[in-house]
Parts: sequence; C-alpha cells; structure tokens
Amino acid sequence: EVPLGHFEASAYHSIASVVDFDSNVLVRALGSLLSFLQSTLFRLEEGNTVTVNSVVQANSSLFMRLKSSTLSALHIFTTEHHPLLAKGQGHSKEGFSLFSLLDRTKSKMGRKCLREWMLKPLFDLSMIQRRQDGVEMFLCSEFEGPTGALLQNLENVGAIDRVLTRMAKCQAVGMDFIVLVRSLSSALDICHTMEKEFLPKVTKILKNL
Repeated sequence: EVPLGHFEASAYHSIASVVDFDSNVLVRALGSLLSFLQSTLFRLEEGNTVTVNSVVQANSSLFMRLKSSTLSALHIFTTEHHPLLAKGQGHSKEGFSLFSLLDRTKSKMGRKCLREWMLKPLFDLSMIQRRQDGVEMFLCSEFEGPTGALLQNLENVGAIDRVLTRMAKCQAVGMDFIVLVRSLSSALDICHTMEKEFLPKVTKILKNL
C-alpha cells in the first residue's frame, strides 16, 4: 500500500497530462521531435536516450511563421544543387539570396544563429530594437579593435559538436584534437576580450544614459 501523501504519478501519466495521446498528429510530431533531439542535441547520451527535465509551452507569438514557399518566393534562402551528378543530389549549397548577402559570420554557430533569426522574424518591437542595439555595439568605432580580435578568434572555432561526437564514438582523428584545442583556446580569448574590453566600456555607457 502507498501512503496517501506519497503517491507518485507514473511517467506515462505525467506525459499524458501535457500530451494528447489520442491525437495521431500530435504523437507523430512528438516522435519526430524526439528523433531529431536524439540525432542532434543528445548524440552523446549513453544508450541513445533523450533526457527531458520539464515540458513548457513555447510562445510562438513572438515570431512570424513563414512557409518554405514564402521564403523561396522572397529569395530569403535559395538552394543550388551541385552541377556534377557524380556528387549526388544530396550535395547543395546556398545560392544567391538575402541570407547569402547578409552572411558575414565567422563561425558555424554564428551562421546557424543568423539563419534562425531570418527563419523566425520577431514581432515584438522592443526585442527587435535590443537585437539591433547588440549588433550596433560591435559596429561602433569605439569597439573596432576588440571586435577585430573577436572576429579573428571566431575564425578558429571549429565544429565542436561533430568533434565531440567522433570522440565519443572513438572515431576521432588527429585533426579533431587540434581543432578542439584551437577552439578552446579561442573561447578563452573571447571571454577575456569580452570581460576586459567590452564590459567596462558598456558599463560606462549605461551609467551615462
């Protein structure tokens, strides 16, 4: 017998409180999400598990939802397939588009972030202005030197997620360790630049507002 005050809901009932298992569409969408998480964010988990600490409702009203046909018609993103058939149909690259014109990123994570921003344009004016203020800060002449140092360090940041995945599978090659050391060294330099060069100046600017 379980004491009245010590009853714990099963995992199934906990999930059922937020997921309608009678909805085929919802269950399929959840399965696709778990499959995506398993192959991306949780690739390093033992036993191919996905750890879920909590489930919260995302506020999709903060950004626009653009269909792929709209993105293509506006030339926000354009995919060009490789002309050589020997490369296969799966090989493609970003064509002439708004994204390719604006992309001046130095790292893969920066490119991914820019793509995410353009896929989901913000609705809220204050959030748009904060994002623009952040970008403008790095373009100020006062931060020209530190910004240049950041750009140089970002160029040395490699695809750490892929490197760690290969290491976890014992498939790493010598270059992976070089990329890892170089990326970690650049990350330390980036933190030092932000702390010593940007933080004091930004703090001073905010005090004068």
